[in-house]
Order: sequence, then C-alpha cells, then structure tokens
Amino acid sequence: MSKIIFFAGESLIGKGRVFQGPTPSLPSNQDDKMSSATVIKGEWELFSERGFSGERWVISAESGPTSDGVFLDLNGFGDNEISSFRPLLQAPIKHGNNGAEFQSLFQNSDGTPALTPAKFPEDALMALGASNGPMLDDNLPDGDNTEIPAGYTYLGQFIDHDITFDPTSKLTGNNVTSTINNFRTPCLELDNVYGTGPDDEPYLYDSQDKKKLLIGNAENSNGDVQRNRQGTAIIGDPRNDENVIVSSIQFLMIRFHNKMVDKLRADQIPENEVFKKAQQLVRWHYQWVVLNDYLPRICGQDKVNDALAERHFYTPSTAAEIYMPLEFSVAAYRFGHGQVRETYRHNDVFQNATLGELFFNFPTSTLPRAVSQIWEIDWSNFFATDENTEPQKNRKINSKINRHLLNLPFIGPGDISSLAQRNLLRGVSMGLASGQAVAERMDIEPLSAREMNANDPGNTLAQLGLDTSTPLWFYCLKEAEVQSDGQQLGQVGGTIVAETLVGILQVDEHSFLTANPDWTPTLANADGLFEMADLIQFTTS
Repeated sequence: MSKIIFFAGESLIGKGRVFQGPTPSLPSNQDDKMSSATVIKGEWELFSERGFSGERWVISAESGPTSDGVFLDLNGFGDNEISSFRPLLQAPIKHGNNGAEFQSLFQNSDGTPALTPAKFPEDALMALGASNGPMLDDNLPDGDNTEIPAGYTYLGQFIDHDITFDPTSKLTGNNVTSTINNFRTPCLELDNVYGTGPDDEPYLYDSQDKKKLLIGNAENSNGDVQRNRQGTAIIGDPRNDENVIVSSIQFLMIRFHNKMVDKLRADQIPENEVFKKAQQLVRWHYQWVVLNDYLPRICGQDKVNDALAERHFYTPSTAAEIYMPLEFSVAAYRFGHGQVRETYRHNDVFQNATLGELFFNFPTSTLPRAVSQIWEIDWSNFFATDENTEPQKNRKINSKINRHLLNLPFIGPGDISSLAQRNLLRGVSMGLASGQAVAERMDIEPLSAREMNANDPGNTLAQLGLDTSTPLWFYCLKEAEVQSDGQQLGQVGGTIVAETLVGILQVDEHSFLTANPDWTPTLANADGLFEMADLIQFTTS
C-alpha cells in the first residue's frame, strides 16, 4: 500500500515523500527533521498511474516541528500506483478520502440514511430496461419537446461533468457510499476547463500567452480542442470528448475564456489581474446560465424560486458540509438520457447525423479522433443564436429512451449494454429508496399505480411488479411524463435537481450568488438577459 509521509517540521511544498509498501521508521536523527519548516493543514492532490488524477486529501497536523510524523495510508492504492502529489493551497472544498462526498438527501440525526433502500427483482429491472422493452422510443415527431432546444441536453452533460466523477463504484452489488470518492469538486467552477491552473497544469495553457487556454491540433488548428498525436483530447475532463456535441461545448468554454481575456485587455485591465478576472467572469457568466437559463427550462421557474428562498432537502450551509446527493447523481439528474434525439441537424453538411456518427467511441462512427472542419458545429441548430434558424428540440423527458442508448455498441462482451438497465441496477447498488418513498419523505403526493402505467397499454410496470414501488430514476422520468407531458421535470425530480444546483451555488463562497448576489452579467443582451445563446454569440463573434 502506498503511503505519503510528512516528517515533523517539513513544509507543504515538495517535502512530503511517497513510500511504497511497509511504513518506514521515522528518522532518529533530529537533524533530518527540517525543523525550520512547518507541517500545516492543507489539501493535496494525488496522481495515480491508473490514469486518473485529482484525489484530494486533507492533512490534519499541528503546526510546528513535533517528535512524530504525519502518516497517510492511501487506501485503495497499491504499491507503485502513486506517481506524484502536490498541495492545493486554495481549494474551496475540503474532503478526505472517505469523506461523505456522495450521500443520501435524507439522513437521520446520527448520519445514517433515513429511507430504506428499495429492493427490486433483477429480472424485472432487466426487462424494464431491455433494448426491445417498454422504454424503447418510437422516435415519432410527437415525442419532441416543444420548449427546450437540443443543445441543453449536452449542456446538462457538461454541467454534470463539472460537479461529479465516480470511476470507482460498482454497477451491481452493494456500494458503501461513504467510501466512494467524487473526483470532481462539487462546485460550478469549471475545473473541467481550467484544471488546477496554469502553474499546476501548464499543458492546458498557451505557453506564448499564459493567460489563455491552448486550442487546436494538427488536424484542426483553430476549430477543436488540443490533442496529442493519437487524437486524445488534452482537456480537464476526458468525458467531455466522448461525443462531438459535448466536445464542442468544451471547446466553446475554452474559447469563451480566451475571448474574455481579449476583452479585459481591451478594457485596459492590468495584465497581472487579467487571468483571475477573466476566470471569475467566465465562471460567473456560466453560473448565471445554469441558474437563470438551464434550470428554469429543466425544472420550472417555480422550483428554482422555491430553492432560492429555502432548501428543504439539500441543506449544507458551509463548504465543509457540501456533498453530492445520491438521489441527484444516480437518479434525478439522469433525466438527460431521455432527451437524446435519434439524429441531429449538426451543420449544413451533416443534416441528419446519427449518434453513431456523433459519438467518438461508437464502432459505427465515421469520425476521426479530431473534430475536422467539416464536423464543426453550427450552434444555431442547437441554441437560439440566430433569429432566422429554429433550433431542433430535445426529446421529451419521459419513460422512453433512444434505441442506441438501449444497446451501447462500445460496451465490452459480457457487460450490460443497455444504459437504462445500467441506471436501474446502479440505483439499487447505491441503496436508493423507491420513487414513492422519496416523494412521501418530501411531502409530495406519489404517483398512483394508474399514473405509473399511463400511456402503456400493456401495463408493463404492473406486470413487472414495479408500479407501486418504482426505481427512483424511472419514477422521475414517468413523473415528468405525467405531470408536464415531458416538457420539464416533475415535483420530485425537479425539486431534487433545483435544490442541488442552487445549493451548490449558495454554499460556494466564490460563486456570484454568494460573493456578489447583486451582480448581473456584463455581457447581457439588449433585453438585459444572458442565456447560453448569448454566451455563444459573444464567443464566436
């Protein structure tokens, strides 16, 4: 097992040492203990040979030299797996390896879950989520959402990647949620764009202008993210390159920062202030879009207003208390899987692009790893950026899923290829309560068995024994279908999503909502509004 040892008196900067295997003895010679420096409390980022980075550790040590060292057992890492480490001196959120980063919204006073985990027959879940089962979308035109442009599906995916990353939990079996690490800070701070900054991750930045992020590659010098010679994107989150649309949003946000740098320089902001000011403005405009554009479309303005006034379920009040609710990350926020279209009008060349073409890891994809100029996105097809172009719409939020997502072609032999089955099984493995139990706990009238079977002549849920006790993810989809004809989330799902994202902003001391609640976007349009379309227009003009 790997260990990091900080000998007494050693400083934060580069003095801790990585040891493999058994814990070594502390040096007996006092002269070996660098008594002129200090071990202080701080947060460190570890880098693993497994290929991921960013696990945060809190050092709890008294200041000043002592007779003992500070030992960190790196649970979950074997010998020779830690390659390096560094301090995060200004990290806003402090979590240790086993901190409660994922936990239920509903807790008893002793910290145990207040709701009983739901149990469902595995064969019923597999039948519900099967590729030819009741969740298969018929792809008829009346399944389109009339209110939400198609780009918001992938903006939602980008937001999710900004606040959650769980590469370690199991799909089946029982996960001990208190030991599952979130490899993202649960803040809307764009760490998937900035990484940990130009000093720590210089490869994300332009060496000729260190205030800017680097773009371009050998295939496309100005219209794509940077990539290595094998086509792998060099960005803050590898998941943001799994399809052309979310990769385009990643590229857009990088360009947004660079355009903001240019604007601040034109406004004659002192050069030593440009990066931090640009980063703050980019984050705040992005947070504004999440709060005032994305959430009202997905949850309804009433639920956003309620969450701003008082959060009843997601209730951390300080950064130290923040966590990622399981009901959000494993269930309610997975509504976006139902919004995915069969095909997309991507640009003038590809007016009927399939998921197989748009997703980099689909075996049927015709795309190279780099986004060539011919595949560059026309944003007017995804957001209302051009008054002469009507953007295509999302599919409704309902109990139907695109056929490609019910049979993922990049899943290995023997693994479950239906995304619906994977979501249903994950809810059980994470110990989620049923949708009905969650609704009752939230003092919301649960959907009746008749409502759960609505729009299904075969009463499939009743046949499977799932209409009175339903997996929370499916319940949230069906609730949206019944309560708003799939135009937005229903009471349970919408409240969970709104309270979580509003709460993250209210607790983060660096967000505009906390640091400067009277702030309004400096890039607002003529109507005083700032939406995703305005961000795109500023960035691409």
